[in-house]
Amino acid sequence: MSRWRWVLVPWLATVTACSLAYLTEHAGEPGRGPSDDGGQGAAADARADVMAGRWSVSVDASAGFADLAGVWGSGAQDVWAVGYGQIEHWDGANWTSSDVGAALEGIWGAGPRDVWSVGAGGTVLHYNGSAWLPVDAGTKADLHGVWGSGHANVWAVGEAASRRGTILHFDGNVWSEQKQVETGLTAIAGGAAGPLAVGGDNVILRYAQGSWTKDIVQFGASNIMHTVWTSDTSAWAAGNVALLRYGGETWTPASTSGYRGGLSAMWGSGPNDIWGVSFDGTMAHCDGTTWSLVPRITDAALNGVWGRAPNDVWAVGTRGTILHFQ
Repeated sequence: MSRWRWVLVPWLATVTACSLAYLTEHAGEPGRGPSDDGGQGAAADARADVMAGRWSVSVDASAGFADLAGVWGSGAQDVWAVGYGQIEHWDGANWTSSDVGAALEGIWGAGPRDVWSVGAGGTVLHYNGSAWLPVDAGTKADLHGVWGSGHANVWAVGEAASRRGTILHFDGNVWSEQKQVETGLTAIAGGAAGPLAVGGDNVILRYAQGSWTKDIVQFGASNIMHTVWTSDTSAWAAGNVALLRYGGETWTPASTSGYRGGLSAMWGSGPNDIWGVSFDGTMAHCDGTTWSLVPRITDAALNGVWGRAPNDVWAVGTRGTILHFQ
């Protein structure tokens, strides 16, 4: 079952171990967020960090690109975006589009000549530096996410027709199924400690010492997981209700005060520079202390975010929308 869903979820406010500071620049403008200008001190501090750069629309619906779900790049002149039947490429000056005939959702690469994309019906494509080629991964499951630590250690997660989750691994030669779990999986990310996978209702899996185990999540309400991000020292996971932070032993909600929706994807250059995007076009940034909503510049559902550096971040979404922070 595909996780493609274009239902807009209101993302009104988020607070973390981090308290939320609304950016007051453009406050009250249509589609720009809340008009309340309270808490200007916190907002000013957040604005100084976040708005040192600016988000702009790189591609809008007029380009005719398909709905986009994932983005990854090897450098400033090599960025890929994948989606429903198309792959887009940025060469540092222009975006070009290629039809692939498959619904793609996740993308990750070990380098410019070693890039993987996964999608519906067990689709796995590999870019070798000159062409995207199909690879038989031995599954018909809808694959939603892919991540690796190198050429010979790549993971993909998804959901089979039975609604059970699947975890695949590429060892440098072949793909093989490593584990099935009770619920479909939507995303995977990793750091030095290894990968984390999320899905279903508050399901967070961790790979360590050769096996996958379920982490303890201390959150009683239903929370369908969408995305996960981790560094060597920090880890976050987000669902449709709560934003969770890993405290070393358990996952706990950062806060639910005012929280009315979920992040669809996260990326960070480090624990003090994390971006999140949402299904209603909202973008948020965490400086390690505070999550701040950024003035919205699109009404497209945003499904993926990736950056090369703190001042070079891309987000992609429906109607072929591509946003750039620089």
